[in-house]
Amino acid sequence: MLRRRILLLLAAGLLVGCGKGQGTNEEKLPQVRIETNMTYVKETAEDPAEPAGPGTVVTPRPGEADGTFGASDAALTVAGFTLEIGTDFLPYINELGEAPVVMEGQACLEGGYDTNYYYGDELAVYTYAKDGKQIIYDIYITGSRYALNKGAQVGVTTRERLAELYGEPTSSFPAAEVYALAGTDVRVSFWFENDLLSAIDILDSAVNGEE
Repeated sequence: MLRRRILLLLAAGLLVGCGKGQGTNEEKLPQVRIETNMTYVKETAEDPAEPAGPGTVVTPRPGEADGTFGASDAALTVAGFTLEIGTDFLPYINELGEAPVVMEGQACLEGGYDTNYYYGDELAVYTYAKDGKQIIYDIYITGSRYALNKGAQVGVTTRERLAELYGEPTSSFPAAEVYALAGTDVRVSFWFENDLLSAIDILDSAVNGEE
């Protein structure tokens, strides 16, 4: 999983895939348009807060009680707003402190584009087009500046500490712990290298066909 994601970040010819049940054969592969410095004007007079620099230990924000896993634990707060599965990403594209690399493919079911947003090599946000919005279905974190609300942080959190924060995982593997958000298709995978958190994947498994 981790290797696959890294390759996605590096591949210049990445295609944005269709959701589950939408068809993935060669005839249906979308045409790709790659853009950088995409702009979106949010109607606010406030300047976006800068995210913490690389290697910075981020102070956890209030969430579920330690030892439990709930809705607020499948989200992260950046520059005063919350990134979570199922929300429209359009108002926040340029609020993360840097302009993303944008990769687009024609939407499979609706007008517009299914779009991936890459913020350096630390954060990727995957969206699909619906009703003129870009709905988040996958958030992939590989940098220390983007901690989850309770404090899980790449390069900082150990496997033992993860268990203290979220309790017993839904599934456990040699390289990962997976937590399912009750009543939803959201899965949060915590990947480890040498007992230290190396990546976090917050995924709507129904959209991505990984149930």
